Amino acid sequence: MFHSAVASDLFAPEPEEIQPFDLRLAVKPRILLIEDNDLIAEMMESALIEEGFRVIGIADTADRAVKLARLYRPDLAITDIRLSGPDDGIQAALQIFNETGARSIFATGNLDKVTAGRCAHAMPLGWLTKPFTPSQLVDAVRQAMTSVEVEA
Repeated sequence: MFHSAVASDLFAPEPEEIQPFDLRLAVKPRILLIEDNDLIAEMMESALIEEGFRVIGIADTADRAVKLARLYRPDLAITDIRLSGPDDGIQAALQIFNETGARSIFATGNLDKVTAGRCAHAMPLGWLTKPFTPSQLVDAVRQAMTSVEVEA
């Protein structure tokens, strides 16, 4: 007969072996792309997957972005400010932040003070100025994920 205390002793990790930080590194961050330009969205998805990130979905409207966020609970959203449809990326980012806690890196070709002020309510983790390169995207995501880990 196998004694349960012995079994748990054999398989239980030593407390110093596993730290919460180590577990975060083992999990690929879930990233939601909110972009209505198919070519840009495909470039973003390819660059992130190639670097080991997990893209959970691509939304081309604010409504679809919120639905995907509710369903998949992203760690981060890359959010284009101007989207097709009645709502913009800022509205989507605010709703996603309020409902899931996920923050955004905002992407835009033109950032004025009023728009930046609206974005501030979603506590952005960074900015990408269009046009941006795949390496700029990856760098921004790495920096954002480091910020999230430090805050946690």
